[in-house]
Parts: sequence; C-alpha cells; structure tokens
Amino acid sequence: MFDPNTPPPQTSQPPLQTAPPKPRRKPLRWRLFADVIAFATAILSLTLAIFAGTSRDEARDEAASLADQIAALDSEIASLSDERDRLQDDLAATPTTDSTTDAGTDGGPAVGSEGEGAYVALDEAVSEEYCENYQSWVPSTLQIDGEEYFEGFQCDMERGGNSTPPMAYLDFVVPNDAVRLTGLAGIDDRSTDDTMVVKFSVLTVPESEEPLFTATLAYGDGAEAFDIPLGETGRVRFQVEVASSDHPDPHEPAIIGWADVRFE
Repeated sequence: MFDPNTPPPQTSQPPLQTAPPKPRRKPLRWRLFADVIAFATAILSLTLAIFAGTSRDEARDEAASLADQIAALDSEIASLSDERDRLQDDLAATPTTDSTTDAGTDGGPAVGSEGEGAYVALDEAVSEEYCENYQSWVPSTLQIDGEEYFEGFQCDMERGGNSTPPMAYLDFVVPNDAVRLTGLAGIDDRSTDDTMVVKFSVLTVPESEEPLFTATLAYGDGAEAFDIPLGETGRVRFQVEVASSDHPDPHEPAIIGWADVRFE
C-alpha cells in the first residue's frame, strides 16, 4: 500500500559539466594600432641605420678634405720659409750706408738726409730770397721749350720791383758724400712776359770769385743743363736775375725754374 510519508525513490543523474571560458579577443582597433607602431618602429630603425652609414661616409670625406688642406698649407709654409731665407740672404748682401747726419746751417735740414742721386726737394732749402713782388718759390712741373720736367721748383719773376736788377735765390747744404751737382735751368713756356731774359747762376756760399755755373737764357730757349764738380763746397746757391725785359707791363711775370736738380 502506498505510504504518503515514504519519500520518492532517488534516481541517479550524471553531473552537469561546465564549459571552459572562451578567451576574449582584442578589439580590432587595438590590433591595428599595434601593427602601425611596429611598422613605424621598423621604418625608424632602418632610417637611423641609413643615416648612420651616410654620416660615416661624410665624416670620411671631410677628414680626407682636411688632410688635403693641411698638406697644401704645409707646402705653402715651406715655400714661404724658402722665400724668407732668400730675402734675408739678399738683405745681408746689400751694402748699408752711413745714416749719420750733421745739422745744416741756418736751421736747415740735416746734411746727408737725401740718398745719393735723389732729386733735391724745395723744403730742403736753408735760405731763400723771394722773386720780385714777394712771389715765393714753389715746387712744380716745368715746361721748357715744349719739354716737361716733373721734378722742379719755380717762382714768378717780374721786371718791376724793389731790387735792381730783380733777383732771387735758394740755398742748399751739400750732402756729405756728394761729389757732383746736376740739373737744368730755364724759363717756363707758360710765362706771361715772353720777352724776358734771365741770368741763371749756381754759386758757392760764401761766394767765390767764379760761379760754379752760369747761363743767360731767353723765353723760348731750351733748358740749360749743368754738371758741376763740388770739391770741398759745403753750400750752394741757385740764383736768378732779370737781365732784360721789353714787356709793356712791368708786373707781368716770367716763370723762372730749376728742374731735375740732384746731388750725386
């Protein structure tokens, strides 16, 4: 008979089996990002490798260029050294001159200040007498009978004036080693008085009985050259004196000059 208090019979069932969890897949965008990063890293590594190789090549080229420049400088230094030695040898073989000087008279420049053969400069004059009407001597280029002389000094000489006859002069001290005095005398072609005749003289100071040089020249005459042995002469005077003039205006000048004067 069925007893309601009797529990129902137990039936055996197999245990439930739980499936293993499936792995989560990364989102697609993260995988793409990772691929891009990897690709960029590879490109950067390749670029750095290429750049490193290029830098090494450039460094080698620059080192080679510097080596060539150093070699060229060494060659130039050697050449300059040879040139220096040659110039020193030439200097040692050049004779030297005595630079000792004596003071000129009347406060003038020192005797021997000019080298042998140099043209005499106007500022070496130790005494001066102006031409008529207070016309001073000036350095100039002279033009005498169509010829130009670039180393000269002149003054404008007028017939009318205070002295009779009109005259002027310049004094120079003779350098210690000078044995000759050379130069030219004449009347410049650009003179306004084209009738004047002038007496040119080179005298000793103090004046001796005979002049060292004398010439009487008219406008249009060629330059008169002189070559004077000096002997014991210590000072010379270049003197000009009006011999005659037929110009109607006594104050129209003739340009009187000495050119290419030098002590030798």
